[in-house]
Amino acid sequence: MHFENGWVLYLALFFLFCEWRCPMRVDLLYFSHIGRLARQKGRAWGVEIFKWIAWAGALTALASPVTVRYHRQIEHADRAWVVVADRLDTKRGEELAGWIQSRDGERVGLLIAPGRKGQICLPVSDRLGLTALVALQSDKHWKATALTAEALLSAVRLLRGVSARERMIVLWADKIKETKSVPFSSALSAVRKAGIRLYLLGGIAALPKGLRATFEKAGVDLLALKEGLRALTKRQPPMRREVTVAQTRYYFHYPLFIGAMALLIYLFLINRGESA
Repeated sequence: MHFENGWVLYLALFFLFCEWRCPMRVDLLYFSHIGRLARQKGRAWGVEIFKWIAWAGALTALASPVTVRYHRQIEHADRAWVVVADRLDTKRGEELAGWIQSRDGERVGLLIAPGRKGQICLPVSDRLGLTALVALQSDKHWKATALTAEALLSAVRLLRGVSARERMIVLWADKIKETKSVPFSSALSAVRKAGIRLYLLGGIAALPKGLRATFEKAGVDLLALKEGLRALTKRQPPMRREVTVAQTRYYFHYPLFIGAMALLIYLFLINRGESA
Protein backbone atom coordinates (compact mmCIF):
# COMPACT_ATOMS: atom_id res chain seq x y z
CA MET A 1 0.00 0.00 0.00
CA HIS A 2 1.15 3.54 -0.73
CA PHE A 3 -0.26 7.07 -0.77
CA GLU A 4 -1.02 8.90 -3.98
CA ASN A 5 -0.68 12.30 -2.25
CA GLY A 6 1.86 11.46 0.43
CA TRP A 7 2.91 15.08 0.86
CA VAL A 8 -0.44 15.77 2.58
CA LEU A 9 0.76 13.82 5.62
CA TYR A 10 3.39 16.50 6.29
CA LEU A 11 0.51 18.82 7.23
CA ALA A 12 0.34 16.86 10.50
CA LEU A 13 3.56 18.62 11.54
CA PHE A 14 1.85 21.95 10.91
CA PHE A 15 -1.08 21.02 13.18
CA LEU A 16 1.30 19.80 15.90
CA PHE A 17 3.23 23.05 15.71
CA CYS A 18 0.02 25.07 15.97
CA GLU A 19 -1.12 23.02 18.96
CA TRP A 20 2.17 23.71 20.70
CA ARG A 21 2.97 27.31 19.70
CA CYS A 22 -0.31 28.92 18.65
CA PRO A 23 -2.75 29.53 21.52
CA MET A 24 -6.42 29.80 20.64
CA ARG A 25 -7.63 33.42 20.26
CA VAL A 26 -11.32 33.23 21.03
CA ASP A 27 -11.88 36.95 20.45
CA LEU A 28 -10.72 36.71 16.84
CA LEU A 29 -13.00 33.81 15.85
CA TYR A 30 -16.74 33.64 15.37
CA PHE A 31 -18.04 30.17 16.21
CA SER A 32 -20.86 29.36 18.59
CA HIS A 33 -18.95 26.58 20.39
CA ILE A 34 -15.48 28.14 20.36
CA GLY A 35 -15.72 29.06 24.04
CA ARG A 36 -16.38 25.47 25.03
CA LEU A 37 -13.44 24.25 22.95
CA ALA A 38 -11.16 26.78 24.61
CA ARG A 39 -12.25 25.80 28.13
CA GLN A 40 -11.98 22.12 27.30
CA LYS A 41 -8.37 22.35 26.18
CA GLY A 42 -6.02 20.83 28.72
CA ARG A 43 -8.87 19.60 30.93
CA ALA A 44 -9.13 15.98 29.78
CA TRP A 45 -6.43 14.42 27.61
CA GLY A 46 -8.75 11.49 26.74
CA VAL A 47 -11.11 13.82 24.91
CA GLU A 48 -8.22 15.35 22.97
CA ILE A 49 -7.37 11.92 21.59
CA PHE A 50 -10.58 11.92 19.53
CA LYS A 51 -9.72 15.32 18.10
CA TRP A 52 -6.37 14.05 16.85
CA ILE A 53 -7.97 10.88 15.49
CA ALA A 54 -10.31 13.13 13.50
CA TRP A 55 -7.36 15.14 12.15
CA ALA A 56 -5.40 11.99 11.34
CA GLY A 57 -8.39 10.44 9.56
CA ALA A 58 -8.92 13.57 7.46
CA LEU A 59 -5.25 13.82 6.47
CA THR A 60 -5.01 10.11 5.66
CA ALA A 61 -8.11 10.32 3.47
CA LEU A 62 -6.66 13.33 1.62
CA ALA A 63 -3.39 11.45 1.14
CA SER A 64 -5.46 8.75 -0.65
CA PRO A 65 -4.13 5.32 0.40
CA VAL A 66 -4.12 2.94 -2.53
CA THR A 67 -3.00 -0.57 -3.43
CA VAL A 68 -1.96 -1.71 -6.90
CA ARG A 69 -2.01 -5.39 -7.81
CA TYR A 70 -0.58 -6.71 -11.04
CA HIS A 71 -1.85 -9.85 -12.71
CA ARG A 72 -1.38 -11.43 -16.10
CA GLN A 73 -4.07 -12.26 -18.59
CA ILE A 74 -4.13 -13.80 -22.04
CA GLU A 75 -4.92 -11.50 -24.96
CA HIS A 76 -6.24 -12.95 -28.22
CA ALA A 77 -6.70 -11.52 -31.68
CA ASP A 78 -10.01 -9.76 -32.21
CA ARG A 79 -11.07 -11.75 -35.26
CA ALA A 80 -14.32 -13.10 -36.67
CA TRP A 81 -14.51 -15.80 -39.34
CA VAL A 82 -17.19 -17.30 -41.56
CA VAL A 83 -16.29 -20.56 -43.29
CA VAL A 84 -18.40 -21.24 -46.38
CA ALA A 85 -18.16 -24.90 -47.43
CA ASP A 86 -19.77 -26.75 -50.32
CA ARG A 87 -19.88 -29.94 -48.24
CA LEU A 88 -18.93 -31.21 -44.80
CA ASP A 89 -18.11 -34.90 -44.83
CA THR A 90 -16.42 -36.72 -41.97
CA LYS A 91 -12.88 -35.88 -43.09
CA ARG A 92 -13.64 -32.20 -43.57
CA GLY A 93 -15.60 -32.09 -40.34
CA GLU A 94 -12.64 -33.38 -38.33
CA GLU A 95 -10.30 -30.91 -40.01
CA LEU A 96 -12.68 -28.00 -39.45
CA ALA A 97 -13.27 -28.95 -35.80
CA GLY A 98 -9.53 -29.04 -35.14
CA TRP A 99 -9.05 -25.69 -36.89
CA ILE A 100 -11.84 -24.07 -34.85
CA GLN A 101 -10.23 -25.36 -31.64
CA SER A 102 -6.93 -23.79 -32.66
CA ARG A 103 -8.53 -20.34 -33.10
CA ASP A 104 -8.38 -19.64 -29.39
CA GLY A 105 -10.34 -16.50 -28.43
CA GLU A 106 -11.68 -15.95 -31.97
CA ARG A 107 -15.25 -16.27 -33.22
CA VAL A 108 -16.18 -18.57 -36.07
CA GLY A 109 -19.37 -18.96 -38.09
CA LEU A 110 -20.25 -21.61 -40.69
CA LEU A 111 -22.29 -21.86 -43.88
CA ILE A 112 -22.73 -25.25 -45.50
CA ALA A 113 -23.89 -25.43 -49.14
CA PRO A 114 -25.88 -22.15 -49.12
CA GLY A 115 -28.43 -21.66 -51.82
CA ARG A 116 -29.87 -25.17 -51.81
CA LYS A 117 -32.40 -27.07 -49.74
CA GLY A 118 -31.20 -28.20 -46.38
CA GLN A 119 -28.60 -25.47 -46.04
CA ILE A 120 -27.09 -24.99 -42.60
CA CYS A 121 -26.18 -21.60 -41.24
CA LEU A 122 -24.37 -21.38 -37.91
CA PRO A 123 -23.87 -17.75 -36.85
CA VAL A 124 -20.62 -16.28 -35.60
CA SER A 125 -20.52 -17.42 -31.97
CA ASP A 126 -18.54 -19.33 -29.38
CA ARG A 127 -16.05 -21.71 -30.97
CA LEU A 128 -16.64 -24.57 -28.49
CA GLY A 129 -20.36 -24.78 -29.25
CA LEU A 130 -19.63 -24.60 -32.97
CA THR A 131 -17.17 -27.50 -32.72
CA ALA A 132 -19.90 -29.72 -31.28
CA LEU A 133 -22.33 -28.75 -34.04
CA VAL A 134 -19.71 -29.43 -36.72
CA ALA A 135 -19.20 -32.92 -35.31
CA LEU A 136 -22.95 -33.59 -35.59
CA GLN A 137 -23.30 -32.26 -39.14
CA SER A 138 -20.24 -34.05 -40.48
CA ASP A 139 -21.94 -37.42 -39.95
CA LYS A 140 -24.42 -36.64 -42.76
CA HIS A 141 -23.93 -37.65 -46.38
CA TRP A 142 -23.21 -34.48 -48.31
CA LYS A 143 -23.39 -34.12 -52.04
CA ALA A 144 -20.96 -31.48 -53.19
CA THR A 145 -22.48 -28.51 -55.02
CA ALA A 146 -20.65 -25.60 -56.59
CA LEU A 147 -20.65 -22.45 -54.49
CA THR A 148 -22.26 -19.37 -55.96
CA ALA A 149 -22.18 -15.63 -55.22
CA GLU A 150 -25.28 -16.06 -53.01
CA ALA A 151 -23.09 -18.03 -50.59
CA LEU A 152 -20.62 -15.16 -50.38
CA LEU A 153 -23.37 -12.59 -49.81
CA SER A 154 -24.85 -14.76 -47.04
CA ALA A 155 -21.46 -14.78 -45.31
CA VAL A 156 -21.20 -10.99 -45.65
CA ARG A 157 -24.60 -10.62 -43.98
CA LEU A 158 -23.43 -12.81 -41.10
CA LEU A 159 -20.37 -10.64 -40.50
CA ARG A 160 -22.08 -7.27 -40.84
CA GLY A 161 -23.49 -7.43 -37.33
CA VAL A 162 -20.21 -8.61 -35.78
CA SER A 163 -17.92 -6.10 -34.09
CA ALA A 164 -14.33 -7.26 -34.64
CA ARG A 165 -11.05 -5.69 -35.65
CA GLU A 166 -10.52 -8.28 -38.39
CA ARG A 167 -13.34 -10.00 -40.27
CA MET A 168 -12.62 -12.78 -42.74
CA ILE A 169 -14.51 -15.16 -45.04
CA VAL A 170 -13.15 -18.51 -46.20
CA LEU A 171 -14.65 -20.12 -49.31
CA TRP A 172 -13.89 -23.84 -48.99
CA ALA A 173 -14.98 -25.41 -52.25
CA ASP A 174 -14.00 -27.80 -54.98
CA LYS A 175 -15.81 -25.69 -57.54
CA ILE A 176 -17.09 -22.12 -57.90
CA LYS A 177 -20.01 -21.37 -60.21
CA GLU A 178 -21.14 -18.06 -61.71
CA THR A 179 -24.90 -17.35 -61.93
CA LYS A 180 -26.83 -14.68 -63.82
CA SER A 181 -28.93 -13.65 -60.81
CA VAL A 182 -26.03 -12.51 -58.61
CA PRO A 183 -22.64 -12.12 -60.33
CA PHE A 184 -19.46 -12.54 -58.33
CA SER A 185 -18.36 -9.02 -59.23
CA SER A 186 -21.26 -7.64 -57.13
CA ALA A 187 -20.54 -10.01 -54.24
CA LEU A 188 -16.82 -9.16 -54.24
CA SER A 189 -17.72 -5.46 -54.25
CA ALA A 190 -19.88 -6.02 -51.14
CA VAL A 191 -16.97 -7.80 -49.47
CA ARG A 192 -14.62 -4.91 -50.22
CA LYS A 193 -17.08 -2.25 -48.99
CA ALA A 194 -17.63 -4.16 -45.72
CA GLY A 195 -13.86 -4.27 -45.08
CA ILE A 196 -13.78 -8.08 -45.07
CA ARG A 197 -10.81 -10.15 -46.17
CA LEU A 198 -11.59 -13.09 -48.46
CA TYR A 199 -9.77 -16.40 -48.81
CA LEU A 200 -10.52 -19.06 -51.43
CA LEU A 201 -9.51 -22.48 -50.15
CA GLY A 202 -9.46 -24.33 -53.43
CA GLY A 203 -7.14 -22.08 -55.32
CA ILE A 204 -7.30 -21.12 -58.91
CA ALA A 205 -8.29 -24.67 -59.86
CA ALA A 206 -11.75 -24.13 -58.36
CA LEU A 207 -12.43 -21.08 -60.52
CA PRO A 208 -13.77 -21.12 -64.04
CA LYS A 209 -11.63 -19.21 -66.55
CA GLY A 210 -14.08 -16.31 -66.65
CA LEU A 211 -13.82 -15.72 -62.89
CA ARG A 212 -10.05 -15.96 -62.42
CA ALA A 213 -9.39 -12.38 -63.46
CA THR A 214 -12.30 -11.13 -61.31
CA PHE A 215 -10.97 -12.83 -58.15
CA GLU A 216 -7.36 -11.79 -58.78
CA LYS A 217 -8.40 -8.17 -59.38
CA ALA A 218 -10.37 -8.19 -56.10
CA GLY A 219 -7.23 -9.25 -54.20
CA VAL A 220 -8.61 -12.61 -53.02
CA ASP A 221 -6.02 -14.87 -51.39
CA LEU A 222 -6.01 -18.16 -53.31
CA LEU A 223 -4.95 -21.14 -51.19
CA ALA A 224 -4.29 -24.66 -52.44
CA LEU A 225 -7.10 -27.09 -51.61
CA LYS A 226 -4.74 -29.98 -50.92
CA GLU A 227 -3.13 -28.09 -48.02
CA GLY A 228 -6.52 -27.60 -46.41
CA LEU A 229 -6.96 -25.26 -43.50
CA ARG A 230 -3.27 -25.56 -42.64
CA ALA A 231 -2.53 -23.09 -45.44
CA LEU A 232 -4.95 -20.65 -43.81
CA THR A 233 -3.24 -21.06 -40.43
CA LYS A 234 0.08 -20.12 -42.04
CA ARG A 235 -1.45 -16.92 -43.43
CA GLN A 236 -3.34 -16.00 -40.26
CA PRO A 237 -1.75 -17.75 -37.25
CA PRO A 238 -3.63 -17.55 -33.93
CA MET A 239 -2.43 -14.75 -31.69
CA ARG A 240 -1.94 -15.45 -28.02
CA ARG A 241 0.11 -13.20 -25.75
CA GLU A 242 0.36 -12.40 -22.07
CA VAL A 243 -0.30 -8.84 -20.95
CA THR A 244 0.13 -7.34 -17.49
CA VAL A 245 -2.90 -5.57 -16.09
CA ALA A 246 -2.80 -3.25 -13.06
CA GLN A 247 -5.76 -3.32 -10.66
CA THR A 248 -5.97 -0.22 -8.45
CA ARG A 249 -8.06 -0.04 -5.28
CA TYR A 250 -8.58 3.08 -3.16
CA TYR A 251 -9.11 3.05 0.61
CA PHE A 252 -9.70 6.73 1.43
CA HIS A 253 -13.26 6.10 2.63
CA TYR A 254 -12.07 4.06 5.65
CA PRO A 255 -9.97 6.77 7.35
CA LEU A 256 -12.58 9.35 6.34
CA PHE A 257 -15.28 7.38 8.14
CA ILE A 258 -13.09 6.86 11.24
CA GLY A 259 -12.19 10.55 11.32
CA ALA A 260 -15.84 11.62 11.03
CA MET A 261 -16.87 9.27 13.86
CA ALA A 262 -14.01 10.53 16.06
CA LEU A 263 -15.07 14.13 15.44
CA LEU A 264 -18.66 13.37 16.40
CA ILE A 265 -17.51 11.63 19.62
CA TYR A 266 -15.22 14.55 20.40
CA LEU A 267 -18.05 17.10 20.08
CA PHE A 268 -20.40 14.85 22.05
CA LEU A 269 -17.96 14.56 24.96
CA ILE A 270 -17.41 18.31 24.99
CA ASN A 271 -21.14 19.02 25.06
CA ARG A 272 -21.74 16.42 27.75
CA GLY A 273 -18.96 17.85 29.93
CA GLU A 274 -20.37 21.38 29.52
CA SER A 275 -23.91 20.34 30.41
CA ALA A 276 -22.65 18.49 33.46
